[in-house]
Amino acid sequence: MRSVSKTANFSQPPYDFVCDYLRKSHTTALLSFDDNGIITEANSFICQQLFREDLVGADIRDFLNPKHHALFDPDSPVALSPLVLTFERKGGCPLLLFSHVYHGSGGFLVIGDQARLADDQILRKISLLNNELTNLSRDSRRKYRYEQIAKQDLKEQKNRLNAELATRKQELLKSESRYQSLFEKNATVMLLIDPVSLFILDANPAACAYYGYERDTMKRMRITEINQLDDAHIAEEVAAAQKQQRHYFRFRHRLASGDVREVEVYSGPIDIHGQQCLYSLVHDVTDRHQLDMQLRESERRFRLLADHTYDCEFWVSPQGGYEYISPSCERITGYAPQEFISDPGLLCRIIKPEHRDRIEEHCFPASINRTGFHSVEFLIVTKGGEECWLEHRCFPFFDEQGHYAGRRGSHRDITLRKKAEMQRLELESQLAQKHKIEALGLMASGMAHNFNNNLSIILGGIDLALIKLPDNGEIPPLLDNAKTAVLRSRDLIRKIMTYSRQGEFKREPVQPAQVVEETLELLSSTIPSTVRVLCQADALCHDLRILADPVNIQEALINLCNNASQAMNERGEIIIHLNVVELQQNEIPARYPCHPGAYWQLSVQDNGCGMPEDIIEKIFDPFFTTKSVEHGTGMGLATIQGIMLRHEGLIKVKSLPGQGSTFELYFPINDNTAQTESSLRTTALAWGSEKILFVDDEQLLADLGQYMLSELGYQVSTMTESSEALKLFQANPDRFDLVITDQTMPDMTGEELIHKLRQIRPNLPVILCTGFSNKVDAGIAEKLEINAFLMKPLELSQLAQTVRAVLDGIDSSAKKS
Repeated sequence: MRSVSKTANFSQPPYDFVCDYLRKSHTTALLSFDDNGIITEANSFICQQLFREDLVGADIRDFLNPKHHALFDPDSPVALSPLVLTFERKGGCPLLLFSHVYHGSGGFLVIGDQARLADDQILRKISLLNNELTNLSRDSRRKYRYEQIAKQDLKEQKNRLNAELATRKQELLKSESRYQSLFEKNATVMLLIDPVSLFILDANPAACAYYGYERDTMKRMRITEINQLDDAHIAEEVAAAQKQQRHYFRFRHRLASGDVREVEVYSGPIDIHGQQCLYSLVHDVTDRHQLDMQLRESERRFRLLADHTYDCEFWVSPQGGYEYISPSCERITGYAPQEFISDPGLLCRIIKPEHRDRIEEHCFPASINRTGFHSVEFLIVTKGGEECWLEHRCFPFFDEQGHYAGRRGSHRDITLRKKAEMQRLELESQLAQKHKIEALGLMASGMAHNFNNNLSIILGGIDLALIKLPDNGEIPPLLDNAKTAVLRSRDLIRKIMTYSRQGEFKREPVQPAQVVEETLELLSSTIPSTVRVLCQADALCHDLRILADPVNIQEALINLCNNASQAMNERGEIIIHLNVVELQQNEIPARYPCHPGAYWQLSVQDNGCGMPEDIIEKIFDPFFTTKSVEHGTGMGLATIQGIMLRHEGLIKVKSLPGQGSTFELYFPINDNTAQTESSLRTTALAWGSEKILFVDDEQLLADLGQYMLSELGYQVSTMTESSEALKLFQANPDRFDLVITDQTMPDMTGEELIHKLRQIRPNLPVILCTGFSNKVDAGIAEKLEINAFLMKPLELSQLAQTVRAVLDGIDSSAKKS
């Protein structure tokens, strides 16, 4: 096979000769053309018939029969040999067409009459040339054939690729159409952005309407003119979106109106006509952002409220576990919230056993009661070991479908409230006791008034009878017995009066330790030897002085020791404590009108049978006793209660069944304890001759008073009406040396009568008597400058001594007898 390089022989002389001959021939037409069939040269002969300008540059196929066009197709395999073609001209003379086509460099075409070409020597040259060309191009034709097959494959592949490209172009057109429709008609704000220059390439109508710019205006803007971030930050965010490192952003965009809105941007890369762009979907979330801010602020406030509320707030899931417990839990229980969350059974374990079953049934039932409001109180033991009362409240919650969603609950520390309630109940009990005491006191006082009047008549009659009768007769002993009975009745009435704070009472500076010592000497002869009495005194008590009635202290101590001895069945130990204590307001029971401060404490403790609480509430009631009739009247503790009230003190009792009792008496310590002497001098039965006006609304008492005073030598005038007594005095103010009047009278009280008498005669000596009065006592009488104050019934000796003392002017202050 010849090498393709032999084609170089085409430039050898035969070939050049032919070409040159044909170009110069005046009898043969020659056209040269390139591999595309475009005429590049025409010799002078053919130019005589056609214009050169019409030939050069024209397609050779325009001058040939269509069936010969394929000969000039560069892709058509053509044998490199002369082709003699006969064409029918219009004149009917055939033409001989000789053609040589050299692929890759064009070819030439010889046109002439068949006869002339046959005789012409050019044909011989052409024939020789053709033989050489045939031999030289055999390998080329073989190669050409392979090339044509390859070209055919390439052509088919090209056609397939072109078809696929066309299909893809159609799909792209459809996709672009859909995209364009989606972009234009979508209500979502859409932007196309150049990630390099940051210019807005396009904006859909929704974006124009949202931002308030015309579309053309937006296409001339950069995204930095809208986004409120700085340029560097925006460039970083765009780069992140371009690299698909992020696709969601939160920005603040400024509108044409100047408003700044919160927006969410979903952004990513996109290829538009070969240009890499960034598409962005923008959603205005300003309202949602504001709602979120409000929600977060609300949540923050409620979280702050829940975290700092006084109560322990908690949420319980539908399954019964804790979802949230506020920090107050630790302040109330001592346990951290996480301890309850991780151990739901902790609450039940710290509840006191007596409350545990009830709370377990409420808080952890098998089927939770999901309706209504629940409130329950229970006692727990804190982590520090202290008892704490909790008030538990809970509410069920349901979702929109009505399904149970859990419970909200709270634990409130109500320990102080519980203590206050117990104190309130105690105060109410004490107040009720006080009211009962006051009511009993009023009843006792009313009874005492009538008893004293009757006893005054009896006692006065007995005293007068004893004066009249001889001492050696049988009658005086009987009268003495009757007087003793009357005096015992008087003492009982005085105890009642003491209980109602109306009895005889005098306060003077005394040494209470000395009074106790003297009283214990008296008790040594009355307390059984099987009872041991011990006295323990604080050092501060030895020289302490208080304002008190020593007789009352002695009476109170004797009563308490006798009660203690009987409670121990006359076998045991009585311990008497003397102390100085400081009482606070909360340590003073409400029924006592006392003030905080220093008090002298006298306590009597025994190890007897003790008392239950319901008995303790009644022991100070008059006539209440647990003893048989022959062992007591029930006035002992009631009398002590009255003594303490008169001294502005108080009494406390501590007792438990089987553990003995302790009575504590508290006497106030007053700094003003200067020693004073009693002005009332006791003398023998005193006589006199002065004129006395005796006033009492009871006729028998008025007569008795006149009789008794007359026996003592006085000149007595009696009146039963206070108004008549005033008239008698007004008639002659200097007639009387002394006026003795009862307090309780229907027309005018003794206090009012004395006031009117002294308006007439200011220095008139007066004595005020009463069986009972809730308006006047010895203290008030002293303030009114009444010379003496006497409680009925009156003994003759007492009356004689008081009258003589007032007339002699021993003391102008009231005498408490």
